[in-house]
Amino acid sequence: MQLELERIYDTAFPLDKLEALVGVIRSVTGDRGATELLRSSLTWTATAHARRFGPTTMVVVTVKDGTTHLVVSDRLDVVARGYFGGLIGGSTGLPTLAVVLGALWGAPIVAVAAPILWLGGTFTGARALFQRAARKRAESLRRVFDAVAAEIAVTLDAKASSDR
Repeated sequence: MQLELERIYDTAFPLDKLEALVGVIRSVTGDRGATELLRSSLTWTATAHARRFGPTTMVVVTVKDGTTHLVVSDRLDVVARGYFGGLIGGSTGLPTLAVVLGALWGAPIVAVAAPILWLGGTFTGARALFQRAARKRAESLRRVFDAVAAEIAVTLDAKASSDR
């Protein structure tokens, strides 16, 4: 499960300007991140403390064969496991108690209905929380993507103007 935004430019981004994109990313995310700058690519990954569920946001800019490729992504599988596994897994004690008490009280309807209702409600709550978190991550991802894409466009326009 992953959010991903991608854009390919028909022009090669100046390799000596790749490092300048790190400042743009850091200013938008508020995170220093981990940066890997190779000859013709830049990879920036969010640090663990910036995200409760680990460093999942990644920005990759690759310059190859006269084109520039921008990809900004964020993995949601860790978030999903946190909400669904944590809430549903952590809330199984009450339905188990309902089954035992329903059996002891001679109330089979309680023994059957309570766990189903409880787990259904827990799943619905986990789903709502996950959707909210995914929406926030998507908005954050869009802000980073737009800022980096704008900086790339400005740099490529300036390069085109100076080449004329």
